[in-house]
Amino acid sequence: MNSELFKRMVWQLPELLGGILVLVMPLSLFWPLGQPAASGILPMYVTPGVYFTDVAAGLLIAACGIRSARLWNGANFRSQTANLKIVLPLLALVVLGFLSIPWALSPGLALYTTLRWLLALGVYLAWLSLTAPVEKFILPFMLGLGLQCLIGGLQFATKSPLGIPGELALAIDQPRAAVIWLEGSNWLRAYGLTFHPNVLGGFLAAGLILGLPYLQRGWVRILWLVLGIGLVLTFSRSAWMAAAVTLPLAAGWIAMRRPEMRRALLLTLGIAGAAGVIVGIILFQPIVSRLNIAGSFSEYTSLSGRGELIGLSLQTILHRPLNGIGAGNFPLAALSPAIHDVAHSVHLVALLLAAEVGLAGGFLWYILWLAPVFGLEKWLRGNAMLPVATAAAWFALGLVGLWDSYPWSLEAGRLFAVTLLAWCVKSGITAGLSQKVGPKGFIHWEGKH
Repeated sequence: MNSELFKRMVWQLPELLGGILVLVMPLSLFWPLGQPAASGILPMYVTPGVYFTDVAAGLLIAACGIRSARLWNGANFRSQTANLKIVLPLLALVVLGFLSIPWALSPGLALYTTLRWLLALGVYLAWLSLTAPVEKFILPFMLGLGLQCLIGGLQFATKSPLGIPGELALAIDQPRAAVIWLEGSNWLRAYGLTFHPNVLGGFLAAGLILGLPYLQRGWVRILWLVLGIGLVLTFSRSAWMAAAVTLPLAAGWIAMRRPEMRRALLLTLGIAGAAGVIVGIILFQPIVSRLNIAGSFSEYTSLSGRGELIGLSLQTILHRPLNGIGAGNFPLAALSPAIHDVAHSVHLVALLLAAEVGLAGGFLWYILWLAPVFGLEKWLRGNAMLPVATAAAWFALGLVGLWDSYPWSLEAGRLFAVTLLAWCVKSGITAGLSQKVGPKGFIHWEGKH
């Protein structure tokens, strides 16, 4: 092989690994490597182990580190860490995790969890160091989600896991399966290859928003509609809410600022609306059951369990406001007799972090959530679509974090969170990096790569 060609391939390896990471990111395949910190809790929550995504994430960090070291100079370093509003809170969360170890319910679990937070910080910095623009990764990400939707659709249609490698869906008769119980019929919600339908729903809500700038391409419109149907079949209320709030705002802004996008938006959203009516009629009963919490015993019980976890988190914060109970240790506290649900994390990211590493952790999460949005003002006055789409997708995931904890408590959600944050920075949402807007409204980075 030609040496120059080989060098070029090696030089482009980080971008290839970034593409692989966005494809496997929703997966939660996990192999325990030690003893759990406590019994009676899902091993993933309290047991050191390896995730399938660790391979892609670790290789991405290593490849970016090697390439960045060869390119390193003062200007490059400043450009990669220019957005201190993001990198400093992420770094502070890692520091708080380490500080929580001596007082943790399980110091070993706190150390393991903090190292996972450090891995997420490494992934964030790796994304910033990539020379390829964000749009190079969004469409592969959407294609991966399209495959997830096809698998989830089959799970929903057959009311059963498909038995394929990597599948974590539970059989409909399992106690913890994500099932909609109706009189005379039961419905298995769409898992795809994710840990839970709520996780798939969060990915899909963000994916739909990220796909808005590309709807002029016919195949992307078809893919976008597939993602929309997949979102419905997850029956994830938090994802539905996040999409309902943010997607119309992002689409409306694009239609207002980019006249050439109006036909594609109108066509796609029109078809989606018509399909939504048809799907709503067919799935009227399960949809109403998910939304009518008071009228469903299973939904009411789920909500009641969440309330107990919120109460526990507030008590924990009151007793340990500064150091918390240890990073990743909340499921251990949830073994309390006062909690009637299976021990797991409280369903609100800010409360979870405040309980585990102190009140500062909860405040840091809100800083991370809102910083990209506050930095969006100058882009709202322009016509660049990608900064608005990435900001809206991140804000949607933050909305999910008000109802579910997986955007930080689960490995897949945490990797997605730092990826969206990095994409926000690379899209130019916050100040500090030299960029210009190309003729199609996407961001192109200036300088040599």
